[in-house]
Amino acid sequence: ILLTLSNPPISLPAVLKLTDSFGSLSRYNINWSKSEAMPRNPQTFQADLVGSPFVWKTSGMKYLGVNIVFPITKIFSLNAPRVVQVISDDIKRWITIFMGQS
Repeated sequence: ILLTLSNPPISLPAVLKLTDSFGSLSRYNINWSKSEAMPRNPQTFQADLVGSPFVWKTSGMKYLGVNIVFPITKIFSLNAPRVVQVISDDIKRWITIFMGQS
């Protein structure tokens, strides 16, 4: 889940409580030690959030294979070359496979 909170000191405890309630009902648990959070502005990062059950990333994080960083203008340049390379490699591999089936 990728979640955005506008006021973490207020909303984060409520989200954690709701998530724990869901876990109790569904019998699914979140491994908080593998969960990551990233403040949108590391300069205004509040010390009271450090006690949260997950790992705080201030320089960026990876979500579903995409590097997420701030400022957001860096996301394209950070991810596009790798995506283009993966697509190019896939096409080359597919051409080889399909040519071999002819």
